[in-house]
Amino acid sequence: MAAPAVHEREMRHLERVERAEEAHGEQTQVAWTYFSSGQPTAGSGEAATERHAGRSYSNDDVTRQNQKNGEVKYDSKTEKIQ
Repeated sequence: MAAPAVHEREMRHLERVERAEEAHGEQTQVAWTYFSSGQPTAGSGEAATERHAGRSYSNDDVTRQNQKNGEVKYDSKTEKIQ
């Protein structure tokens, strides 16, 4: 969180310098520094690499899986744990 405070402080300083130069009639270019987090933004091509679901599940699939909840296979036996 220190970077935004440093950035704001630097921006205020540059604005003061620019105002002082304008008051004196001098025109100079100021080099700006851009701070970035290094993480891509949402619109930077993520949609093109997004994967689609391999399979869609029906209500019957969900019901069948819910009925199997708690079943355990051990030593070639199937038991339901409650």
